[in-house]
Amino acid sequence: MILLICAVFGIGGFEFVLREAGLWSSAPLEGAGLVTTLVAPPALAGLLAFRMRLAGMRRLLAARSDSEHEQIVIRILLVSLILAYVLSLILAGGAADHLVWSVLILPTVFAGAWLLLVHLLLEPAPSVPRRLVGNLLDMTMVSAFLQIGGDIAAPWYLIYLWVTFGNGFRYGPRFLMSSAVLGAIGFAWVIHVTPFWLEIPHVSYGLLAALVVLPAYVARLIRQLTEAKVQAEAANRAKGRFLATVSHELRTPLTAIIGMGDMMMNTRLDGEQREMGATINASAKQLLSLITDVLDFSQLEEAKLAIDTGPFDLHRVLHDTRLMLRGQARAKRLTLRLAIDSAVPRRVIGDDRRLQQALTNLLANAVKFTEDGDVTLSVRMIKGAPERVGGRVVLEFRVSDTGIGIAPQHLDRIFDRFTQAEDDINRRYGGTGLGLAISRQLIELMGGTISVASELHRGSEFWITLPLNLPSNLDGAESPVRAAASLPVTALPVTVGAPARVTAIRAALDSDRGGPTVGETGGETGGITDSLDADALLSTALRAGEGSPVLLIPVDALDDQTNALEAWLESGEGVERAVVVLVGAPPMEAVRRARGWRAELVLSCSDEGGQVAKALEVAGGLAVIAAGAANPSIPLERLGRRCRILVAEDNAINRRVIEKILQRAGHDAIFASDGDEALDLLDRTRFDIVLMDMNMPAVSGLDVARMYRFTHTDRPHLPIVALTAEATEAARRQCAEAGMDAFLTKPVDPQALFSTIARLVDAHSEPAGSTPAVSAAADLPPLGPVLPSLSDQGPGFDEPSIDVTALDRLRSVDDDPAFLSQIADEFVRDAEELLGELEHAWACGDLHAFKDHAHSLRSSASYVGAAPMVRMLLSCRDLSRENLTDQGYRRVRDIQAEFVRVRASLRELA
Repeated sequence: MILLICAVFGIGGFEFVLREAGLWSSAPLEGAGLVTTLVAPPALAGLLAFRMRLAGMRRLLAARSDSEHEQIVIRILLVSLILAYVLSLILAGGAADHLVWSVLILPTVFAGAWLLLVHLLLEPAPSVPRRLVGNLLDMTMVSAFLQIGGDIAAPWYLIYLWVTFGNGFRYGPRFLMSSAVLGAIGFAWVIHVTPFWLEIPHVSYGLLAALVVLPAYVARLIRQLTEAKVQAEAANRAKGRFLATVSHELRTPLTAIIGMGDMMMNTRLDGEQREMGATINASAKQLLSLITDVLDFSQLEEAKLAIDTGPFDLHRVLHDTRLMLRGQARAKRLTLRLAIDSAVPRRVIGDDRRLQQALTNLLANAVKFTEDGDVTLSVRMIKGAPERVGGRVVLEFRVSDTGIGIAPQHLDRIFDRFTQAEDDINRRYGGTGLGLAISRQLIELMGGTISVASELHRGSEFWITLPLNLPSNLDGAESPVRAAASLPVTALPVTVGAPARVTAIRAALDSDRGGPTVGETGGETGGITDSLDADALLSTALRAGEGSPVLLIPVDALDDQTNALEAWLESGEGVERAVVVLVGAPPMEAVRRARGWRAELVLSCSDEGGQVAKALEVAGGLAVIAAGAANPSIPLERLGRRCRILVAEDNAINRRVIEKILQRAGHDAIFASDGDEALDLLDRTRFDIVLMDMNMPAVSGLDVARMYRFTHTDRPHLPIVALTAEATEAARRQCAEAGMDAFLTKPVDPQALFSTIARLVDAHSEPAGSTPAVSAAADLPPLGPVLPSLSDQGPGFDEPSIDVTALDRLRSVDDDPAFLSQIADEFVRDAEELLGELEHAWACGDLHAFKDHAHSLRSSASYVGAAPMVRMLLSCRDLSRENLTDQGYRRVRDIQAEFVRVRASLRELA
């Protein structure tokens, strides 16, 4: 806006001066040329700003490491101020003719300043020549104006010092001295050729000396300031390296202590020994969480923590985050609630691990500082259109509690490092004071903001505002959602005196499900007016279905004092296992209403049109997730065709698991252990579909896909599905460019795998020696990815080395006990070999081999549920050659120490 005002004022002002000088009448062509010179550069800058959009231009300028754009804006302002000064004198009748003509030098400077801004927008990188041109332009303008203007222009001498000091503070001592030299030369010339300055030699030469002495003194101050800053940054880096090194070294023996402690607790111990063992374990895990905080902080401080965006299931992340802390909440008799607005999209693109880390920190604090009541994680959409493919939404995540609260005078520093609200907080509750600082930095890295509101002794509320992208396709292959119709849904439309309302809601429910709901009562409205009826209905639904029923409640029913529904929601048996849908409640009202309820999963939706059906779809997805957490065995739909499938996978464990999954579904699988073998099989054998590991050694899956597509254009299209542990948009794009048809992440989800096979085979190929039908499909669990936790660097607080649900899912793939034992033995053998190769790659400085071995080991570890080990290996993909030299040894040692824990746990559990 300021630049626009300057442009309009400058063009109009110069045109007025030209008319006053008579240039329009005496030399119209020259006048027109000057006006064109004035108009063209601002117009060009405006065109660029329009193309970049204002927000994009602001982001570009804000991201600059220097403030050159500010100097350019100041230059444009100075020209406008000089013009305003001259115009005021002209209008007052106090300007001499020669001063009017002196203004004609300003269009050159005005146009030059705008051209420098245009160049900066086109070439935003720091440019020494551009700075020098700007400096020369400034000094030339001041010198020419002082020479022509004489005594009237004398006050503008100060621009010399302003420009000189500005260049010095922005760009350093060298630019300060170059500006001082240019200014001194320019003013010496002004003194020599201007009668006004020759008449006052003592003043003139004193001011000339000031242009030399003052910059020299300021240069000394800048140099001292710069040295102090460099020393402070070096000390800060040294502190960060020290913290990281010490933390790594502490965690190496600590992981062994925790692993041995877990094993010891499963041996025969008397009461006193068990109590001592539990104390050791709890203390070790608490220390581990503190060390993890320090590691995350040191990474953030050194700007080494990267944001890795990719598509993910937001609802699952939210549910899993709540699940991680539910045990702690229940131990304190707290209700830990998740409340979601049904408009919040399920599939989004962002960094799910960092989002979960920030939310976990906030939730962990809320549980820690709350002794009575409840803690709620609520999510709502504040901007965007979730139905728009490839669009963008802005979501708000709120964590509210009924805890001790924060005093107003402490709110300003609650996000500071190593800071807690009260001095005795650490003594009473423990902690490092880093959790909130880490959360804020993570959210800001993802482009969001975090805020807090609190009242002492009443509770606190933290909220995150975060922009997230929507996927460009909605295939949902990585996290399939089973239709809500396959779940028991209990309708509780308690609306006394409003049967039409109940009928409308029931109609929406029946149309979405295609039939009556489980446990409906009789009558025209299907309403329930007594809490005993509601209790009986919920008990029926819990017995009838797997996991979580869905309770549909119009919000106005809660205001009816003739029923005890509100009291039942606060104390009814089994309410905590249900998904409660509040119809007609805005998101914030739903959170308020749910306080005090036993319900742990709450949805809100409007009562307009198809919003109820949409809410039921979301509720069904949450119920699937909740049921999967409670019971990992979820039956899959039957498949109608047996297919011949080529599986190209270099990892033996992955081959064994995929083989069992495909065999249980009745498919014929042929395996290739590398890219060359896969190409050979593709030449000799006809397949219905190919499952291709993206990152095989030598000839990768991407290369196989490219070569096959290039050399077999005469054959019918063969579907190729990428299998990879890289759940990123970049990996998905690479697979699409290589000619692959679908993209699945490891560990492979059987349901997603079967649906992808069925979809692609039916769409592209004819049976390759297949038999017409499979009589029954396998009841297999989703082998979803291991849960992300607090840190990429190692185990989170209270986190075991093995996620036992992953082992349960492997058992359901093959109920033979030998299968899981063989998988565990193969993992241990492979891991020992790969760890040796990983250490050898570090010793040789071979970054490519280091990342390849880490990728192979990560793929195996994910199948056995070694979540902390997976995250440690995942962080290796961001290593540079410098990082490998500095951090490689410590990382190898950390992974080896974590492997000791994993091996011990597998021996016990498998």
